[in-house]
Amino acid sequence: MGTATSHPNAYTVGTEEIAKSEQRAMQEAYRLKLPVPQVYEVTEHPGRTISVQSFLQGEHPERLPDYEMGRLIRLLHEGRTEVKGLVGMEHSSLQATLCERTMARLAHLRAKVNTGVIPDVKKSEFYDSLEDRSRPALLHMDLRPSNILVTREGVSAILDWSNALMGPPSLEIARLRMYGHYSQQFLDGYGFDPTEDVSIATNLAHEIDTLAMLGVVHSTEAKDQTAFRDVIDKLVTTITRWREARHA
Repeated sequence: MGTATSHPNAYTVGTEEIAKSEQRAMQEAYRLKLPVPQVYEVTEHPGRTISVQSFLQGEHPERLPDYEMGRLIRLLHEGRTEVKGLVGMEHSSLQATLCERTMARLAHLRAKVNTGVIPDVKKSEFYDSLEDRSRPALLHMDLRPSNILVTREGVSAILDWSNALMGPPSLEIARLRMYGHYSQQFLDGYGFDPTEDVSIATNLAHEIDTLAMLGVVHSTEAKDQTAFRDVIDKLVTTITRWREARHA
């Protein structure tokens, strides 16, 4: 973790603040009986921040079954206690946070591709599309195999809560949909579809947020030209669908 701001996915706060934010999210997840390490303390040492956590055994799965993913996400989203002090909530509201970061990511991506490839997204319209009156829940926002440990008994740990937010469940579902976990098995594990009462434009705006993030990842942190082109193609299609939904 660091403070670099060379691209719009980078943290803009120090490592101690990130670690303490993660601690707050993990404490709430632990209270909800999710498999997470206990955080005993966060200490600052010269040049580094140390988070002292309990040790949980397990291995990273190639892929977590969709049913189990849905079940875990439902447990997380059932908690309605507001967690304050999360680093992803730097603006006046989540709506403002998502809008600002997506605009910055889109600007970054436009500089990486030919002019006009990525359709225009008006900031005011995108902001309006992000309105979701669902009661906020704690969201992990990065549930991938590398952040999950499993044993023969099942999931033993959910790791890396540094991206956690308080927001509508549909936001996390959009991210999981982009990760390929949105299936009938996932919905069976979750119990219902938390996006069905959310407008098409809002669901698509949430997908744009995720795709823009992935585009930045594949052009900076984990450069992969093939994956980058695939994300850009999906982003262009999703923006087009979002614009149509906005004016339907």
